Amino acid sequence: MAGTIVVNEKAWWSAAGAVHDYVVGRIFRHLKHSQRTALQERLSLASTEKTGYLNLEDLTEHEFRIFANAMIEAFKEMEREGPSSFRDSSFFPAYQARFAELIDLVKADLRYEPTKV
Repeated sequence: MAGTIVVNEKAWWSAAGAVHDYVVGRIFRHLKHSQRTALQERLSLASTEKTGYLNLEDLTEHEFRIFANAMIEAFKEMEREGPSSFRDSSFFPAYQARFAELIDLVKADLRYEPTKV
């Protein structure tokens, strides 16, 4: 099953279930503990074992920036860990490319401001 993240009415990201769950899980882990309450349930329901769907359209600017910052930190961590962090390192470039596509969509949203949280 594939998973989908709706950024806004004009932008959405869809990926194979394993990629989607990997990305959502990494973002969840990078939410600061004090920020988890607002986004925790939404992200936990987004796994393909549950809904496979995450809608960011109704997030406030502040919530969106929290999500975006956690997402960027998760991506940086993935890059630091590199291919050796994958059971099969040949999958790393594809996961990295798909994650980067989501980052581009989020950064294009008007609610995104990298320096504010």
